[in-house]
Amino acid sequence: MKTILVTGDIVLDHHLYGGIKTDPTSHAEPGTRSISHLGGADLSQKMLTAASDAAGKEWDKQKAGYDESNAAHGGGIPWPDSLLKQKPEYAIHGGIEVGNLMQSLPRSLHSYGVWTPHLPDKSSKPGAARVWRAQTHFGYGSEFGSAFAFAKSAGLPVTPDVILFDDGGILFRHEASAMQEEHRRKVSFQDELRALCRKHGIEIDERYVWD
Repeated sequence: MKTILVTGDIVLDHHLYGGIKTDPTSHAEPGTRSISHLGGADLSQKMLTAASDAAGKEWDKQKAGYDESNAAHGGGIPWPDSLLKQKPEYAIHGGIEVGNLMQSLPRSLHSYGVWTPHLPDKSSKPGAARVWRAQTHFGYGSEFGSAFAFAKSAGLPVTPDVILFDDGGILFRHEASAMQEEHRRKVSFQDELRALCRKHGIEIDERYVWD
């Protein structure tokens, strides 16, 4: 089983889905909805988890089809080249403790956007199902929380196979993001990565990092 560690920045995304419901009793028109959820590294972890689950289910489906066909022919059917020998399995860990971030993130780490319904493309018929697209992004909230810091999750793998940095240039490398060019004259990319990994308790094998 491969282990993947996801870390970096987390924001609280607020999505306003603009409807066209003009009558409060109408069920035919889509109403306006407001949905909030953690984004950034937390969303990346959830997406990777969903993708790995889908990959495993697809392998199970293809393996079942092969077993059924092989049994029907009395065995001897070669293993298909398109099917991995072993089921793909991943353990995906979030490097940041997200327990109460929905309540504790400073307003500066809240992101706001408006979504509106659209036809899928120009050739779509008027009655086609609508898709939601970002209409306006209002950026981040005010009141920068300079004293805020993310907490490291417990029980993380010491040497994960893959490390994913979801870096929004917010807190994860905040000091370096403001004046990156000047910063790079003082600190090399390699030294900055080493510092980031130490900050999050990640051990790296430098024989494989810089290629």
